[in-house]
Amino acid sequence: MKFEQFRKALDKRITDDTNDKSGAAVSTIRQCKKVADTYTCSFNDKGFQTTVANLKKLDLLNGRFS
Repeated sequence: MKFEQFRKALDKRITDDTNDKSGAAVSTIRQCKKVADTYTCSFNDKGFQTTVANLKKLDLLNGRFS
């Protein structure tokens, strides 16, 4: 599998696994790049941050999470 095929497959899996389909893109890949043999990806993490905020409201988490 080429890298671009992998990135598209991962994006699709993230979208498929997102419960709230109206905002599925909030958890997809923002950017992926390959330098030499190293791959670096960053993600749109709004969905993750919403979960963290809700757990903080329940006083189950403290601190910052990325």
